[in-house]
Amino acid sequence: SAELPVLRVCVDFPSVNSQESQAFLSSVPGNGSEFTLLLESLPRGDSPNRKTELTRIRTEILAGKGPDVFLCACYSPFTYTAMGDEATGLFPFPRQAMENRIFLPLDEYIENAEYMEWDKLLPNIMEAGRNDEGQQVLPLAYDMWIILLEKDAYTPSFDLSPTWDDLAASSDPTARMLAQNTRVYSIMGDVADYENDKLSISEEDMLDCFRRYRDQGSLSQEETPVPYVFAQITDGHITALDSCSVPLDDDAPEYWMLGEYNTTGGCTAGVSSMAAINRNTPYPQQAFRVLDRLLDKSTQGNHPLYAHLHALPVHSELYSQDAPQHGQSMSAANFQAYCELREQISVVKFNTPLDHCMIEVVRNCAPGQEDQLPSLVHEQYMKMNMMLAES
Repeated sequence: SAELPVLRVCVDFPSVNSQESQAFLSSVPGNGSEFTLLLESLPRGDSPNRKTELTRIRTEILAGKGPDVFLCACYSPFTYTAMGDEATGLFPFPRQAMENRIFLPLDEYIENAEYMEWDKLLPNIMEAGRNDEGQQVLPLAYDMWIILLEKDAYTPSFDLSPTWDDLAASSDPTARMLAQNTRVYSIMGDVADYENDKLSISEEDMLDCFRRYRDQGSLSQEETPVPYVFAQITDGHITALDSCSVPLDDDAPEYWMLGEYNTTGGCTAGVSSMAAINRNTPYPQQAFRVLDRLLDKSTQGNHPLYAHLHALPVHSELYSQDAPQHGQSMSAANFQAYCELREQISVVKFNTPLDHCMIEVVRNCAPGQEDQLPSLVHEQYMKMNMMLAES
């Protein structure tokens, strides 16, 4: 209807098609009767039109206009590798966008939410979207590798919130295997100082971390770690990195669930998708209806949109037997292990282009050419500082 307020919803999820996005918007209470939600799907990273569309929307935002609602992926370094440099997200540095007052503070709207259960959303994950003005960004999902070890075969010889250095120096080959299979940007945690638009780590400390990462060495033939499975999330299901399903229900073994440990102790998690409202929207109440419905437990657990985010949900009950995640649930023992893993998360950061820069150092330092490491680190260190200064 021409009389209804029209809200533009900008969606930038590379793995979610426009039909799934439109189906979700159609489910938002009030859409079509109290207001109209207009979907704007950004082209994928490999589309020749993506850069033009990003420029258009960013120009609108700078002019105090732009879409009313943003539903965006925070691109991982592996997305950059697969889709090229044009895979930059609409907001490459969400924390900087928060500081630049692009997003609407949401606390008063969250207090009156009808669908989301704020007290059941993981607090350590949601905190990543908060600054001194309050909650501005709502993380929708987060990623971390999950290392599964059968309890019948192994009991960790280390405290379950170790530092990465503890694991790397351990005499336990399984502990060292965990250290060797941690992504370097997870080891360092959040390296950005967003208040001062620069890195929070010195170049010397970054180089030292890369050297320790490269100098771990391989396990000897006599040092055989216990069987393990590296798992990720695919279409809402926990699967091994070889895409084979990992049963975690009542018929499955009981597992220890471990994560990617950092140098300060505990695990690192990366926010992989987010939702926010344009601070300049003339319709904040209606815009919040989209976020309220999006964070609903039923939406997170059942809607195809969430299945294709390929990440872990932020609702604390999902994957339990009472609240399956896209049809998959865990036994009581494995769900308890999953909850304990989430409690080990000590660093939560948005996935940003900084992660890609750190992966580039590792990728370009060939075996036997460690003498190139200082120059490679310097190049990427300067690039990372430039990115932060320009964001």
